[in-house]
Amino acid sequence: MLDGIITLYNLIWLIINGYNYCPLIISRFNPEIRKNNLETLALEPKISILLPAYKEGEILEECVKRLYGADYPSDKLELILLTERDDKETNDIAKKLKERYPLKHVIVEETKEPRGKPRALNQGLKYANGEIVGVIDAEDLISPDLFKKIAYKIKVEGFHAVQGILDMANHYDGWKNQQFRGEYGYWFRTCLPALARSGFPVPLGGTTNFIKRNVLEELGGWDSYNVTEDFELGLRLYNEGKKTAVTCPITGRKRIVEDKYQVDLFDSVTREESPVSWRSWLKQRTRWQRGKIQTLKKYISNPPKGIRRKFHTLMTCFSPHLGIISLSGIAFSIYAFLSNTELSTLIRGLTYANLGATGGCMYMQAKGYLDATRGEAIRFRKLRALENAITLPGYWIAQWIADLRAIKQEYFEERKIFWEKTPHTGRHLKEGAYDKWSINVTRL
Repeated sequence: MLDGIITLYNLIWLIINGYNYCPLIISRFNPEIRKNNLETLALEPKISILLPAYKEGEILEECVKRLYGADYPSDKLELILLTERDDKETNDIAKKLKERYPLKHVIVEETKEPRGKPRALNQGLKYANGEIVGVIDAEDLISPDLFKKIAYKIKVEGFHAVQGILDMANHYDGWKNQQFRGEYGYWFRTCLPALARSGFPVPLGGTTNFIKRNVLEELGGWDSYNVTEDFELGLRLYNEGKKTAVTCPITGRKRIVEDKYQVDLFDSVTREESPVSWRSWLKQRTRWQRGKIQTLKKYISNPPKGIRRKFHTLMTCFSPHLGIISLSGIAFSIYAFLSNTELSTLIRGLTYANLGATGGCMYMQAKGYLDATRGEAIRFRKLRALENAITLPGYWIAQWIADLRAIKQEYFEERKIFWEKTPHTGRHLKEGAYDKWSINVTRL
């Protein structure tokens, strides 16, 4: 019976690991590395920035200051600040900022849609006049080259949507925050570029993503009924291509051609603050995982066309249900080895392969931390990276708790849509330690 359980777990676990490693392997055979030649950008397109802010009074001003201090013509930037009517503190700050900067301040109207970031973004889109529209969160500290690199990627290289690098910079707040920085270092510098080069879906981050306005309008904006509107939009960009009618010059018949939307990463770093308390971290992760479940349910009721799209959508959205597989697989495998259980050669091979994949994840977590902190004067930097690798299973256990919480909320609670906001206090601004914009980033 133990053989059967271990075999089943290892087969499922192997599929999960194989899918996760597949884009990393494929991208090695397609190492397309573009060098930004910003001088070839003949004209700077107008860029609209949607900045939703709710109870962000402590950090909003610094974010706006960085946006207007970017290396881009100010008349080609349109900042639309989105606030809620009941947030008096942020609204008061918005009024003061409007006196200093040429921004638009929009107070979100009450509608039947759930309150939250996607509703605000959809209302802000109505006021956007830019050729390119993007999202910046209120706690973000952008790099000065952000908008030039966005314009280059979309206007010169022809991408429909682009995603910048996010960096949770306050790793000094404890083990959890150090793991978070390593996680983001791997996700945005290694994993997402590999997904883009391999033709896999590219889940967008919650900020520093910019899209052609006409593409956003074709897709209908953001899903107001999804608590991870960024993730869901990334899946829609993958599953819903632009449809155009083409007339055959010989027969005169028309046929519909679908062009896939092209998404890519670009090497400009936006710095954010990771949750300081475990409670805030847990709420944030629960919301992220719940949004994946909501996206999965949406595509189950209305699946995308084609086996390839169905498979990728399922694997991308199903992760909240899979945490127990990896943790149980590790536990069963270790138990079998320590108890000297007689296992077949096949089972041992599967187990070793999966444990090897786990070791690879631990290596990637350490590498992510080293990539994110390259060029920074951090004491025991390499030892911290090693600590990230060794203690990663503990971080997985915490993630599994968030998975269970998301499953409980989405499948068993009556409140179908509610937003668990992550508070920000400006910890990533500590002593100006992260004002060095010349830090190297891994080339995409």
